[in-house]
Amino acid sequence: MNSTDSTVIQQGGIVGTYSILSFISFCTVVTVARFIVTQEIPLQGKDLTLASIFSPINVLLLLGCVSLMTIYIVRAINCSISLDVGVGTLFTIEQFCLATCETCYIFFSFKRSSKLFKIVLGYWAHSFIWYLTVLSPICFYSTLIPSLWPAAMPSSTKYAVFMTEVVAGSCVAIIDCLFVWAYITFIRRTHIDGEAPNEEFSVVAHTGMMACCTVFLSTILYGASFAFADIRKHVVLVASSQAVLVVLPMIQFRMKVLLFKIRGMDSISIDVGTKNRILSGDGMDAKLFGVRRFSTQPVRYSVTNKTSTL
Repeated sequence: MNSTDSTVIQQGGIVGTYSILSFISFCTVVTVARFIVTQEIPLQGKDLTLASIFSPINVLLLLGCVSLMTIYIVRAINCSISLDVGVGTLFTIEQFCLATCETCYIFFSFKRSSKLFKIVLGYWAHSFIWYLTVLSPICFYSTLIPSLWPAAMPSSTKYAVFMTEVVAGSCVAIIDCLFVWAYITFIRRTHIDGEAPNEEFSVVAHTGMMACCTVFLSTILYGASFAFADIRKHVVLVASSQAVLVVLPMIQFRMKVLLFKIRGMDSISIDVGTKNRILSGDGMDAKLFGVRRFSTQPVRYSVTNKTSTL
């Protein structure tokens, strides 16, 4: 088998890999959307409207999933043309989707972990992480700049792409390190220092650690790809780094579902407790609801679900 045949076979394998990854991402999008429409909104007692479906946290999760799926589709098309992906329209779309995916990941993680950061790290550290989060899209979308250069500066394009990707990757790594610092601090306090664990924070910390480790692994693989001059080895490592990311939306979705279950159980326990206090007519609850201890009249009460944006 000559080198040309080997390259063609590898090219087919890479395209097939990205096709499978795009299908997995599509299934993730469908699963998330189905959960939101059939589970989250109805169980919260909300009307099925665009506002309830596309809440800020849902938009971040769905947009991140769709962006990742688009990356795989575009990459499959690019690699079917040539393993040496050049700067062009498809490459620009890929970079835009990657920047969007990174932005959604960072904002989703911060929004989910904001309370934990404030309690564990304090106000100033929380504010610092918030400002980094807000400014991070500038670094992420800077990778689009080189796509405007080829006509004027063709010799500098690849170097510019590399440098902007280093900046974007470094930004993700720095913010992720801060996230990990907060998660480890919380886990240490609960498991080593013996503090009473908060169930929601435990979910955020453990799933957040999983997400950060996934991003770290992807970044390391992508950085390692530039150590190889052989285009085939380079492409395999790039594909591996992007393949790792397919589990990232799944981890974030798992966090969402677990938090939904926890808050749902809290709501049920609160409602049952309120109902029992009303029926018994004890203390302040009886006065608030106008219930007399020995009243023989039927008691009417309403159960209000405690909802939150998940």
